[in-house]
Amino acid sequence: MPEADGGVSVPSDDRGEARPATVWLSEVIVGGLVLVVSLVAWVSLALADLGAHSLTAVAVTTACVPVAVAGAVLGRRMLSAARRSPPRRSAAEGPEEGEKRGETIAADGVPGTDRRRRVRIRVDPAGLVVIAGIAALAGFFFFPGFAYGAADKDPGGYVAHGLEIARTGGYSLRDPASDPARVSKVEMASPGARFPGVWVSHGDVIVPQFYALWPALLATAADIGGERALVQVGPLCGLLAVCTLALVVRRAVTGALGGPAPPGTAGAGSAAGGADRADRAGGADRADRAGGADRAGADRAGAEDAAATTGAAAAEQVTSPRGEVERTWAWFRLVDRTSGRFANAAGLFAAVATGALLSTNMLQVWQAKYPSSEISAQMLFAGALLGVVLALASGSWPPAAMAGVVAGIGFLDRADGMLTLLLAAAAGAVLVAVRRFDRRAVAFAAGLGAVLPHALWQAYSPDANRDYTLINGIPDLPVIAGIVAALFAAGLLARPAVGRLFAARAARAARAARAARAARAARAGQAGRERRTVSQAERSRRIQLVVGLGVLLVVAGLFALGVLRGRLFGADYKDFEGLGRQRTYDERSLERLAWFVSWPAFLLAFAGLAVVALRRWNAMLWAVVLSALPLLAVYAWHTRNSVRLMWWARRYVPVALPGLFALAGIALGVALAALVVRRLPARLMVGLPAAAALGGLLAFALPQSLPLRHHDEMGGSFAVTTELAALADGREGVYLWPREPCCLTESDLFPAALWLGRGQLSALLPEDEADWPGYVADFLHGFPDSPVFVIGSDATEPRIPGVDLVVARRVVTSLPFWDESETSRPDHATSIPVDFTVWRVMRP
Repeated sequence: MPEADGGVSVPSDDRGEARPATVWLSEVIVGGLVLVVSLVAWVSLALADLGAHSLTAVAVTTACVPVAVAGAVLGRRMLSAARRSPPRRSAAEGPEEGEKRGETIAADGVPGTDRRRRVRIRVDPAGLVVIAGIAALAGFFFFPGFAYGAADKDPGGYVAHGLEIARTGGYSLRDPASDPARVSKVEMASPGARFPGVWVSHGDVIVPQFYALWPALLATAADIGGERALVQVGPLCGLLAVCTLALVVRRAVTGALGGPAPPGTAGAGSAAGGADRADRAGGADRADRAGGADRAGADRAGAEDAAATTGAAAAEQVTSPRGEVERTWAWFRLVDRTSGRFANAAGLFAAVATGALLSTNMLQVWQAKYPSSEISAQMLFAGALLGVVLALASGSWPPAAMAGVVAGIGFLDRADGMLTLLLAAAAGAVLVAVRRFDRRAVAFAAGLGAVLPHALWQAYSPDANRDYTLINGIPDLPVIAGIVAALFAAGLLARPAVGRLFAARAARAARAARAARAARAARAGQAGRERRTVSQAERSRRIQLVVGLGVLLVVAGLFALGVLRGRLFGADYKDFEGLGRQRTYDERSLERLAWFVSWPAFLLAFAGLAVVALRRWNAMLWAVVLSALPLLAVYAWHTRNSVRLMWWARRYVPVALPGLFALAGIALGVALAALVVRRLPARLMVGLPAAAALGGLLAFALPQSLPLRHHDEMGGSFAVTTELAALADGREGVYLWPREPCCLTESDLFPAALWLGRGQLSALLPEDEADWPGYVADFLHGFPDSPVFVIGSDATEPRIPGVDLVVARRVVTSLPFWDESETSRPDHATSIPVDFTVWRVMRP
């Protein structure tokens, strides 16, 4: 059974005392900001669900969350310490006698406490500079966000809903026009929807179409600084997502190559790149197999296993017939003897490459400026991944708990967040099978469990977004529960078989450890020990190599199928409601995505996957791969979205796009690190081509993204709705809009934005103009204290017999609009002409 490195540090001395795990200051800063924004979003939604959203309530409740968590953790530790207190002993009795009685001696010499891994925060100047540079680059492209005040598509719907939450304090609202006592029958834009995205839940209750986490966060921003603050939330989330992903890649690459953290940290790397983490892995295995053995014995067994594994790695490099080749090509095989310098350089270069590629990509820039939930989903995905990677690297449970909380909030953000949770459940089932479901996994489950009830209520309650969840293809709750139960049942059933495999491996490791001890006492046995440990290490590497090659072949085959799909199976079509049979372009998904990321970026991502799969396995790198590639395959097979660009590509932004650039960044970082080795051939043959490749990708991306810096999608639309609301003179007006052919007309752009965002009731006029007089009369009677307005195209007065109309305002403007296309990448802006007149209905 091949074993991936976990990323924790080695014992500091012969006593098996665990060195403190290190978290970089850059990780604390960025991870803390992501956690704060995530908690603010969650609290904002919870308060909106209760109808109690306000800036004061959000601030107070968010501040109380960490205080409550800290109190609970402190109370648990005090209770555990009290339970572990040893009996009193005489002053003459030393610690050795205490150990004989079964007491545990802590690393600091305090009896009665388990040795827990300490976590230290280390200042990493190079990392801080890199993250500051990435943040500056992302900010240059992302800010300011689009001032999207029209409600024709999802972003305008989110913004309007956010303004409604800020105005009313609740996620739902009542529609007075749906009251039969006021209006006999109000017109619907489509069955069950007053306007696009404005869905009738039951009776006169309106619950907007989408999950409400993103609108709730926008509402809090609107409470802080109005519309100007609201439109900057997307760029902020995008900036945090890019910085977080860069930190994930840096941590994973540095840990995987076995290099130490920045100066002053613990955890030196081995030449084999990862043997330094085997002590905890071995100790966990032994503790699990012992079934109740004391912790000290498990740690001693873990140290023996670590010695055997480290000796095997060293012996493989010294005695293997391939040793000379490995030393010659160490910069390519990732086992360079200067592993600390090489690993740190590779991690920093990988972070720079990942951050630069993602910050300058047109899809990322567009979505960061576009006020829709994809960019917040990306931030939550990257934040959860950072927590997982830090938990693997440090052996500590708090990052895992953070990852669970953020992953659960991700499901509150978007319906397809359920797919990420199912991947997490599959990973948990594997941990159960291999007997590694430790306190980090428990902490992740606890963090997720804190958020999951709220997320499930939102997803499946008829009073929330059940219809939207099912329309998006997410299975119903019993099906989800069955899938999760089946995964963990499979893990439990596989546990005995996997345990036997681990037991056999542990026996071989124990024999090797005994041989190592004997060899140290008598050098005559050194050669035999090396031969045995080499055999064990080579067996593990062969399994990893075979499985890694299999993964690469599967991914290459799926990629080839995706590229050739159109030629093999023809064009893909689907029946869309109201539109008939339409082409989906699913057979060209990879080609269309390559318009924005380029084919060379795909090849570099594959090279990054090869780095992960073919070298000594590392759990942190595999976490990056397995969290992104499955969802890329799902969306490439069927995107489930409108085919118009830029709209179509948003599906890939939360997970697939950052995953692709993370893998490309891994490949580039490892190759660029060749520039720091002393061998000139490595610099010329690997480092310089990698630098040229990074430069080429940036040259591909910059001309696409730079025009977006000066574009403001739907800029000026907030001013239109403000001008319309002012006509009601501080009262709640009624605005009646004509039905017009799709799309981008005044009846598409402004009614829902005026109603939800400004609190001015909007309704559609009947399709038959003969019904207009009676319909207007109903509103005059049902809303006696409200001014009633009718909207007409350009300056033409609507013909409504028996109704006197007076011009209130003519609105003539144009709104910036990025071109849309199905067959090529949109590359320029156009404008939408706006010309309509507001007519006031004079009461008899």
